[in-house]
Amino acid sequence: MLLLAVSEKAWANIRIVAAAVGTFVPIMCITTALHLDRFHFEASGPPLVAAWAWMIVYITVPFLLLAAIISQLRAPGGDPTLVAPLPTWLRGLLGLNAAISLALGLLLMLAPQFMATVWPWALTPLTARTIGTGFLTVTVASLQFMRENDLRRGRVGAFSYALIGALQLTAIARYSNTVLWDRPASWLYVLFMLGFLCGGLFTAYMSWVQLGDEPRAVPA
Repeated sequence: MLLLAVSEKAWANIRIVAAAVGTFVPIMCITTALHLDRFHFEASGPPLVAAWAWMIVYITVPFLLLAAIISQLRAPGGDPTLVAPLPTWLRGLLGLNAAISLALGLLLMLAPQFMATVWPWALTPLTARTIGTGFLTVTVASLQFMRENDLRRGRVGAFSYALIGALQLTAIARYSNTVLWDRPASWLYVLFMLGFLCGGLFTAYMSWVQLGDEPRAVPA
């Protein structure tokens, strides 16, 4: 998503990136702070370097993002013209995706022990909250996509949706022996990730292939 955002010329086309990063990084920083005992801050060598690199990234990025947002708000110019409003059915699917992701994210963050009893694979409080951070990020990104109401403005996130589904399904297939297939949540999770994959691929096709090049931003 970040790599695709580099090629965009209008701030409106990467607001979904700002929303996603602005959600993921602070919540992951909180998750880290809640489980500092699981990080190698008292180790030596590469583990210690990795622990501090992790912490530095999640502490500094929110301030860099805030600076970028303030800079964009002060910059002259306006948003490109809306050219491809989201179909009603797609807005509905995005809303459903956001609602499910919000519920999962909050439960994983606030009740990790409970979620460990129903989740498709074994969870620790740290891994539960890490996954929850991802789902909360998906929630905000989906809502921002709906707010922009334009396929072009959400296209940098379309491939990310597809990659979430593809990578999650690949991991499940690769480590299928660790998935608790007797739990209904396992099959529901697979269906949810298939939705990510298919929805992301379709939206990517619609927003990149059919729309083509973007219009220029209009002057303020």
